[in-house]
Amino acid sequence: MSREHSLFVYGTLRPGQSNYRRLLADRTVREVPASAKGLALYGSGFPYAVPQRGARVIGDLITIRPGLYQEVLADLDQLEGYHPGRPDHSHYIRTTRSVVVVNRTANGGPWEAFHTAWIYIAGPKINLTNMPRVTDDDWRAVAR
Repeated sequence: MSREHSLFVYGTLRPGQSNYRRLLADRTVREVPASAKGLALYGSGFPYAVPQRGARVIGDLITIRPGLYQEVLADLDQLEGYHPGRPDHSHYIRTTRSVVVVNRTANGGPWEAFHTAWIYIAGPKINLTNMPRVTDDDWRAVAR
């Protein structure tokens, strides 16, 4: 069994998006804006996060309801075409990454908190050659 990390989402699984409504609505206990450094976002129909030095993907850190964790993760693996035993044949790869949540202190100043989260990144067979870079690496900039 894998560790029960929160989930960093950056595309159609973000609150307000289609797959959030279908697979995550009413199945989470916390959702906060976050970012993942060292990743860039590509795509048009749906996004792919890929490692890229100096980039930063905007998204949300989501905590799944504990009693639903395994069920939700299995649903998400299916949606993303992730095969734990065959990552080379997966559309997306589920991996862990450090993500940043910006909080506010009592006097309004920012402080960053780092969390380890699951994230789905582009699988090995995804060809980014003809895919556009998503504006500001924020899916909401193009998915309005």
